[in-house]
Amino acid sequence: MPFAIPLWAKILGPIAALAIIVGALAAWGSHKYHSGYNDGETAADAKWEAAAKQLKADAAKSATKADDAAANRLENFVEQQTADQEAVNEAQRNGSSPLDALFGH
Repeated sequence: MPFAIPLWAKILGPIAALAIIVGALAAWGSHKYHSGYNDGETAADAKWEAAAKQLKADAAKSATKADDAAANRLENFVEQQTADQEAVNEAQRNGSSPLDALFGH
């Protein structure tokens, strides 16, 4: 027998080779998983940022519409108050009841 392989080497050799192969595959898979995860995370962050920009723009547009509507309501209110005050003043000058001027009796 020119070269004898000990029994422990015959048992542990294939186990060690298998462990190295499994470890290499695990490292490769982990790298692929994490690179894909990071790409997905970056894409998700970009979508969130775009949505936040759109939300701010929509909020500004909505606030402008609300401000315009409030200004219109205030203008209408002032016009109505002015008309009511003129009607009351006219009724007082004519000697009639201000309530008749306001409520149309």
